[in-house]
Amino acid sequence: MGFVGDLIGRMRISDPVPGRAEIVACSPLTENSGTSANCRMTLVVRPEGMEPFARDYHCQVKLNRWPRNGQRLPVTVDRDNPRRMKLEWGRIPTAKERARDAARARVDALRGLADR
Repeated sequence: MGFVGDLIGRMRISDPVPGRAEIVACSPLTENSGTSANCRMTLVVRPEGMEPFARDYHCQVKLNRWPRNGQRLPVTVDRDNPRRMKLEWGRIPTAKERARDAARARVDALRGLADR
């Protein structure tokens, strides 16, 4: 599902359920001069109050939000039809935000070691 598919799918989600999707496999980011590219992912989806399920997901992704294996993404799933799912891209940190958070965590860890 791409951007248009996400829009159409979102309109058809009649009983939305929030959840998380863990990326089991993700296509690598290749050299691209644009701002987005096609991404294929294999996900384990865990909607709140529903059984987890696996699914393949294909979409257009902005390069600065390119996902990685093991990452957990926020999703909205249709309770009546779990194949209708939307990744909540606006809630997914950019690569720059992830790098900043990782650097802060590393500094915090080093400060904790220095205090001992």
